[in-house]
Amino acid sequence: MDLSLWIFSDEGFPARWFCGSGWTDEPYVGWIHVVSDLVTWASYLTIPVLLMYFATNRRDVTFPKVFWLFCAFIISCGMVHLVEAVIFWWPVYRLSAVLKLVTAIVSAATAIALIRVFPVALSLPALATINQKLQTEIETRKLAEEKLERINLELESFVSIASHDLQEPLRNVISFTELLKEDLGDNLSDNATQDLKYISSAASRMQRLINDLLTFSRTTRHGATFQIAPVDDCVDEALEILQSRLEQSGGTITRSDLPKLKLDITLVAQLYQNLISNAIKFTESDRSPQIDLTAEMVDGVWVLGVRDNGIGIESKYTDQIFEPFKRLHGMSEYEGTGIGLAVCKTVVEHHGGQIWVTSHPGEGSHFQFTLEPFMLTAGVSPQAT
Repeated sequence: MDLSLWIFSDEGFPARWFCGSGWTDEPYVGWIHVVSDLVTWASYLTIPVLLMYFATNRRDVTFPKVFWLFCAFIISCGMVHLVEAVIFWWPVYRLSAVLKLVTAIVSAATAIALIRVFPVALSLPALATINQKLQTEIETRKLAEEKLERINLELESFVSIASHDLQEPLRNVISFTELLKEDLGDNLSDNATQDLKYISSAASRMQRLINDLLTFSRTTRHGATFQIAPVDDCVDEALEILQSRLEQSGGTITRSDLPKLKLDITLVAQLYQNLISNAIKFTESDRSPQIDLTAEMVDGVWVLGVRDNGIGIESKYTDQIFEPFKRLHGMSEYEGTGIGLAVCKTVVEHHGGQIWVTSHPGEGSHFQFTLEPFMLTAGVSPQAT
């Protein structure tokens, strides 16, 4: 006989209702067996289904193999109870025997697996201990954040005071250099004139460096105030400041339709001011700056940018230029302290976005950035386009 037919065959066995006269006299006893077995089977089926759903959606389950063995054990026990209820009408005692054998094997495997992991399980910290450690870490971090906030406030105060105290003597150096040139007049030799020029230039560079450091410091600790506003407002504010430089350079500005986003107007205006200022500065003297303010939707995220026709950047420097004080040219070629793009990166990071540049020497640059978490349209982080 085929094995499957043998397992489900009831030949030679009577249904349980016919196994003795007691069932006729006290049928409620049989129904207690049937109902109890069916309820137990339903519970044994529900419990592992929920446990398996939990294990499937949680990848951090401890001892996953034991977990799945335990689910198999519960299911096999439940099937035994189901067959026990069925036997009252259909005497599949052979199927009952096979299921009990399977349950015995799964039970033994589960027990062995539990014995193996038991020492490790005992060594695991209790939930209360974990919670206590987490609470301690939270309190420690909170204290560290409060201390850091105090340090930042003290540092900002120090930077402001140092900036003021340093700039005053620098202004005096520049002023007295000019006075010395006037006092000596024609008596000033060529070498002395050149020396005074170097002194004045160095003092002016120091002034710019101090101002840029102060700007970078304030931007780093700026408490951003976000509001829904047109990006055009930020651009207009930046262009108003740069109007004179733009006119002197003969540059032209074109802009795409810029979106309305949730942003800090002051910071984003500063971002555009720095990028447009660089576009004006790093343009060959024999041509006028052509600056295009770009905006496009990429994977549901607005990607904004400033494209120019300047001198361009070698690809090996495209990541380094966003570091503070990173300069690719000497002071004799282009003025500046190398902090402007670091400020741009800080502004973008305040908005949770990214900034990058696509450029080739002699072909201009395209600085692009996102302000992702505060976008009106959610999306995926874009790549450089």
